[in-house]
Amino acid sequence: MSGEHAGRAIGGIAYTSVAQAVKVTLGFMSTVLLTRLLAPEDFGLVAMVMPVVALAMLAQDFGLSQVTIQAERIENSEVSTLFWIGLLVSVLLAGGIAASASFVAQFYGEPRAMPLLLAFSGLVVVWGVSSQPVALLTRHMRFKALAAIDIGAALAGFAVGIAIAYVWRTYWALFAAALCVAFTTAAGSWIASRFRPTRPQGSGTLKRQLQFGGSVSGFNFMNFFARNLDAVLIGRVHGPAALGLYERAYKLLLFPLQQVTIPLARVMVPLLSRRQSDPEGYRRGYFDCVGALLLLVHPGVLTAIVFAPAAFAVVLGPQWVEAAPIFQWLGLAGLHQAATQTAGWLFLSQARGRDYLVLGALGSAITVGAIVVGLPGGPLGVATAYAISELVLKVPLILAIAGRSGPVRTRHLIASFGPHLIALLVAAGVLFAADAQLSVIGIEALVALTILSYLAYGATLLVFPAKRRLLAELFGRARAALARRGSSARAIPERTTTRPRRRS
Repeated sequence: MSGEHAGRAIGGIAYTSVAQAVKVTLGFMSTVLLTRLLAPEDFGLVAMVMPVVALAMLAQDFGLSQVTIQAERIENSEVSTLFWIGLLVSVLLAGGIAASASFVAQFYGEPRAMPLLLAFSGLVVVWGVSSQPVALLTRHMRFKALAAIDIGAALAGFAVGIAIAYVWRTYWALFAAALCVAFTTAAGSWIASRFRPTRPQGSGTLKRQLQFGGSVSGFNFMNFFARNLDAVLIGRVHGPAALGLYERAYKLLLFPLQQVTIPLARVMVPLLSRRQSDPEGYRRGYFDCVGALLLLVHPGVLTAIVFAPAAFAVVLGPQWVEAAPIFQWLGLAGLHQAATQTAGWLFLSQARGRDYLVLGALGSAITVGAIVVGLPGGPLGVATAYAISELVLKVPLILAIAGRSGPVRTRHLIASFGPHLIALLVAAGVLFAADAQLSVIGIEALVALTILSYLAYGATLLVFPAKRRLLAELFGRARAALARRGSSARAIPERTTTRPRRRS
């Protein structure tokens, strides 16, 4: 990756990460405060309508924002056409939600669900209005503006939700917070992007663009279904206690991974889209980013897997130790997903919608089959079947489909991911050897073992020339950043303490 593109990528990741951290912090604070201000039934009422809203959110963009982000060249007239199509889809979905409001209220036997769902149907249109302006900001890699919009929207939603809950103690505070976030995002993105839609016009590329958008939307639908089926079936067959164990294990693994991969995806898809004419630069940019991601994620997740029983007992309490084996199996799948989920960047940046849809269909079928097979064994059975199916079936499938065309081929993926697999095995051996020498594992030991895992993993990568170059670049950039920070800190007192001497 060239210095210019590397700088933009690092800056984009930094801005997006800060925004993500602020959103996570405010989300946690909001959860705590709203839990104190509102009754459990208020949250339950909103939870009743959210599955319908979540499906609408998944469909309302129809993958059209990815069309704008990915295209090598796109005219304002084409963006305008995509905007009006997306807005039409959003209006139709809003109408569908409104029409289903009465049925949902009758299904739950809760009449208050009807006006709440009607209100959320209008919110779908607001989300649709902001889709293309946000896509334009992402396309032009204006991550500082996007981070400012995200932080402003999160702060506004937090303040409005807490204020309404404090004054009126009503579930409408939860809707008001979502409404404020949506309007702030829409207003901020329109102002920052300066996007002004014109009349919709047909073009020779419109059909291809809609096919790509539909493929992305289809993948998202299938992935949503497969990702949520396990919780539904475990809760239905084995009850809330078993689902609680599975849900905590799943969230403890998924949440940290999302906080790393979400900022990267937002930056890398537009960056790779601009690099398609330079296959070598495309490959290097992709593999450098994925290599840094795996170096950051793998050793920590591996330590959590090996010492899950002790970690659950120390961090969550002994009542959650039963969830540790579930976490360990899900963690095995998470180790490969940290790498293979980035294959989505390849499909999106190269506009390979059909391959993306095929992967979604086959991958979802594998996941659903594993869940059904493992269901009789409870949450541990589901986690075990899921992990085995991921490693045995889905990894080869992703490598084959992702590498069938484009600058990154299957042989490139195997060559790049192979050293990380070897590093995992070496680090695992070191951790198991350390575990055999320890009788009691507390929080200090877990921290030390995590550091040991990173050292063993990094030392193994040094054996491979390509990874040695990557580690040297990462170390050099970190050292340069620290040097710049140190020089800035030294410059401040020099300017403030040096004064001209007065003449007598």
